[in-house]
Amino acid sequence: MSSNPEHQHKCPACGATLVLDKLRLDCPSCGGTFVDGDELGAILLGADETPEIQWVDSAESTRRQCPLCEIRMHAAFLWKVPVERCGVHGTWFDVGELPKLLEAEGCPAESSELPDARPRE
Repeated sequence: MSSNPEHQHKCPACGATLVLDKLRLDCPSCGGTFVDGDELGAILLGADETPEIQWVDSAESTRRQCPLCEIRMHAAFLWKVPVERCGVHGTWFDVGELPKLLEAEGCPAESSELPDARPRE
């Protein structure tokens, strides 16, 4: 994920400035995280496997904007977890959604690969 240091990406949930952590953009305020498609596949299915991510997309836009292109994301379900998705740049996970998804699907990610689960304020 490229992040221009001169452009500060804003959290789609709370508006705070996102922090680049490897290939993710994490929100230090609400605990959400934006993950690009390649990184999502690696987290969910392991780096050595071909991702077969089960999306159910909605045609409806959400009020949240992609932190990279600032276009409204679409509501989607990743397996059975509701998320917001930019078809070009990645997927937004509210705090706790990514660990919940991994636990439900029995995915092989290490806990160190996941964003911290921070409570919302």
